[in-house]
Amino acid sequence: SRHAADTLFAVLEGQAELQPLVMRSTDRGASWISLAAGLPAEPANTLVEDPRSAEILYLGTDLGVFVTVDGGTSWHVLGQGLPTAAVVDLALHARDLVLVAATHGLSVFTLSVQSLR
Repeated sequence: SRHAADTLFAVLEGQAELQPLVMRSTDRGASWISLAAGLPAEPANTLVEDPRSAEILYLGTDLGVFVTVDGGTSWHVLGQGLPTAAVVDLALHARDLVLVAATHGLSVFTLSVQSLR
């Protein structure tokens, strides 16, 4: 994490279980907690931490993009107009607060995330 040196995130595809496996450690990996509560039963593929807030995380899944503004306690669908597609990579432009979502076979989409603040 850019906000706390001891904090790590892991996203494991979990294809066999069809479950999102999104984890956080606050002790450099000695222990892990799940952040998957409230997410649909589909694989998670990628996670990006907001550069300005440790509480805001963006998650690319096989169903699109989800966001949490409370550190992973609750998740919400992000991006009206984004097709239901596997999001395989995310990048966040810190200055313009634009999230770039790369999908599997459907192109690259941009989403403004300024309103999340």
